[in-house]
Amino acid sequence: MLIAISVFFHFKLPSDSKPGYGPDFRLLPLHPRRTQPFSTMKNFTAIITLLLLSACGGESANYDRAAEGEYATDQADHDMDAVADTYSGQYADLVAEFNTSAEILMAAIDGVSGDQWTYRESDDRWSIAEVCEHIIMAEQGIVGGFVTNLVNSEAISDSTGGRAEMDAGVRALSRDRSDPVKTNEKMEPKGIYETPEQAIAAFEEVRAQTLEFLMTTDADLRAHTGSIAPEIDPMDAYQWLIFAAGHVERHSAQIDQVKAHEGYPAM
Repeated sequence: MLIAISVFFHFKLPSDSKPGYGPDFRLLPLHPRRTQPFSTMKNFTAIITLLLLSACGGESANYDRAAEGEYATDQADHDMDAVADTYSGQYADLVAEFNTSAEILMAAIDGVSGDQWTYRESDDRWSIAEVCEHIIMAEQGIVGGFVTNLVNSEAISDSTGGRAEMDAGVRALSRDRSDPVKTNEKMEPKGIYETPEQAIAAFEEVRAQTLEFLMTTDADLRAHTGSIAPEIDPMDAYQWLIFAAGHVERHSAQIDQVKAHEGYPAM
C-alpha cells in the first residue's frame, strides 16, 4: 500500500516562485495519510475534473507569445525531438509515450483546412482549433506547473506495492472518452490559434520543454507523490506524466470525432 502526503496548490504566485513555461504553483503540505491503490473510475474522474479546474487555468508566457503572433518554432525544439527519438535513459518509457501522443495528434490534424479547423459539431462542442488550444494549455499546467513543483518538494513516498495497477489505471482511463468531463471556464479556449500551423508551433515548443524535463531531470519521479486536493488520492510524479501523455491522446480522439461528423466540411 502506498503511504503518501496529500498536497494542494493554488494560483497565488509567491514572491520566491520562479516562472516556468506553465502556471506557477506553491505546494502546500497537509497531513500524511494512507491511501488505497488507484482502482475506480469515480476517483479518476474526480482527478481529471479538479486537475482541469485548477492546474491548467491561466495563461503562460507561451500564450503571450501566441497572442503577439510569434509562432516561429525554435531550432532547439526540433533538436530536442531528434534527441528524444533515440533517448534510452531512465525515463525512456515516458518519453516514448509522449512521442506517441505527439504523433497521434499530428496525424489527427494533418491536412486540416481553414474551414475544418474552426468547424463545430454544435454550438456547445469545441472545434479542432479549440481542442488543440486546450491540449497545449493542459500540458503547460500539468508538466510545467504541477509536476515541476512536485519534484522540487520533499521526497516522501513509500515505494511498496500497488504501483503497476495504478499505472495501468491511469494509462487506460486518461485516454478513455466514455465519460466526458466539461472543463471549467478558466480552461475554455480563447481562440488564440487561427491556423493549424500556429497551434503546431506552440505545441512543439511546449512538448520540447516536456521532453527536456524528462531527459535531464535527476529527480526520482516515483519518490514525489502529491494530489491536487485533500479528498483525491495522491499519485506520484511518474503517474501524473502518464496522465499528461494520455490527455493528449484523449483529445486527439475528440478531434477524430469532429472529423467524423456528417457536417464536417469537405476539402
